[in-house]
Amino acid sequence: IILKMAMQLRRRQQQDNDEDDEQSIDGDDDSKREKIDEPFSIQIGSVLLLFTLVVACTVIAIFYQASLGQPTSESLSFREHQMLIASSPGKKMPTHVDVVMVEEEGLDALPPMELDINVAKHDAFGVSQQFLKNYASSFTKLAQELQTEFIHLYGGIRPSRYLLSNTLMELQPEGTAWLQLLRQKQNSELHMVILGDGTAAGYGNHHEDAFSFIIQDILRPIMQHFHIEFTVSNVALEHVTLFPYLWCVSQFVQSDLPIDIVYMDFGSLSSLELEMVVRQVWGLGRAEDSTPVAAPLLILRDSKDDPERIELLRSYIDSGILASPVLMEWTDAVGPFLQVKPSRRPIGFENWDFMVNSPHNNKSYWTAKQHKTVGWILSMFILKQMELMVANDEGFYDLQEWDIEPEMPSPILATGSSLKDAWSTFLYHPSKSRHCLSSFLPADNLIPSKGHVSKDALLEQPKGKLFYTSGWVLDLENSERKEKLQSQHLGFHDLLTSYHGIASSGALEFDVDLGGNTDAIKKLIVCEAQTSPQLQGCQLDQDVTFTINNKIVHSLKRITTDTVSYLGKQHCVLLTLEGGGIKGKIRIGAQVTNDKVTVSTACSISHIIW
Repeated sequence: IILKMAMQLRRRQQQDNDEDDEQSIDGDDDSKREKIDEPFSIQIGSVLLLFTLVVACTVIAIFYQASLGQPTSESLSFREHQMLIASSPGKKMPTHVDVVMVEEEGLDALPPMELDINVAKHDAFGVSQQFLKNYASSFTKLAQELQTEFIHLYGGIRPSRYLLSNTLMELQPEGTAWLQLLRQKQNSELHMVILGDGTAAGYGNHHEDAFSFIIQDILRPIMQHFHIEFTVSNVALEHVTLFPYLWCVSQFVQSDLPIDIVYMDFGSLSSLELEMVVRQVWGLGRAEDSTPVAAPLLILRDSKDDPERIELLRSYIDSGILASPVLMEWTDAVGPFLQVKPSRRPIGFENWDFMVNSPHNNKSYWTAKQHKTVGWILSMFILKQMELMVANDEGFYDLQEWDIEPEMPSPILATGSSLKDAWSTFLYHPSKSRHCLSSFLPADNLIPSKGHVSKDALLEQPKGKLFYTSGWVLDLENSERKEKLQSQHLGFHDLLTSYHGIASSGALEFDVDLGGNTDAIKKLIVCEAQTSPQLQGCQLDQDVTFTINNKIVHSLKRITTDTVSYLGKQHCVLLTLEGGGIKGKIRIGAQVTNDKVTVSTACSISHIIW
């Protein structure tokens, strides 16, 4: 282009010179040469100057473009940072990756999502920005990996943080109480337990797709940074009630270790049931020898919009019984994502409603993708707790001390006559010294010493009256049989088995060691399997005679509170022992005395609690 411009100037100048020659033909040759050369040399100089400027601008542009290929840590995602390192071996790269400022592409399909800054500053991203932005370590690297993956799955930084902040409600976002426990767990074990119904168990999917296993897989590598052995136990069961289920958690978990995190999903709990749960969860954090530790972290799937319930929880926070409780409800949080066409949704919302073909194909259960989302949300919440712990250890965050030996206050909602009932001690006064024997799997520690049919009897097969004449039968309710047994091919092994008997089955006996209790036991609770109410079903307090050490128990009362009922049927009885109580090893017997009880309405025994 430069040469072409020079040739054009030369021709134009030559034409001008020819015109001048015609007008002044008498001029000498030197003056003509001067008129030709001087203007041409000036214009050639201008062209060369322009050429130099163009070259300089080109060089500057090349270097600027090259600098765009080496972004700073503030504009680089973690995955891009790793690719950059791989492409530049041996070259020192920025160690801090500010993933919070990175937005994903292709978000135009999602509706606007407004973040509450006061809430968002307490999530894993907000905590890392406030306290760990200028701190680089192997922990922060792992944390940034998790944050980046979460952003990738759920549509970018703003949508993913919107999902977090609108799913979880932290009643103590600073997490002071539970962080003390987390620090104690370094070089030890951290135990999370999933309690609840079929949704929490993962019914409708393969068992390994349940969110409990997602959490364990996500957090185990980063927990190992602190030499913490992180274990998640999913002992959620379908068709059970709070009592006796919640009082037998240690038996279902099959561990005497204190429980550090409790996730609970029991559907719609009454406020009275919620208080009972809070008080019992505190007891789950006690060691077997009652060694005081911080209260478990309670994550409760419950309404975030009920002022009365929130006030109840705050009362137990103030008394030191609850540590950093969290309410989880995601209906509103996932709404904006589901408004988008399935083909335009973020990866984490693809196949949102797909459920495997199983006997639990119930639309009220979560699908595998929904379980994965819950797993990621709860993992990011626990990650935030770990970030606060690191920030405190490095001097970036001030952790307040917390009393780990609080006094259990009197019940707030359970007052008056409900506390005068003989069983109120069991329901509202938690204790690690409570003991439970259960025939439900996976506990399976209620084992008769006499009067039962061998366990080898096939559970798949219904049993006739002739079978029952050989003794009490370990079996499933007919309504449970098909659903439960077919679910085993999906990895589920929980079975609500119980001992069933009729009058011709004879006496069923259990040898029970009451343990090293210093006080004599004056009360026992016996429960039957939770089943659909039968019009003519067995009544434990009327159709069965109980004995202790071969002496008939005359004081027998059915527990009538709503918290110990299933579909309106109370299924536990309280045995009050005469005299000063009993200690050590005892023999408990049960005999059906009503001849009208048939195989279809057989009496059952599934739990003994003291």
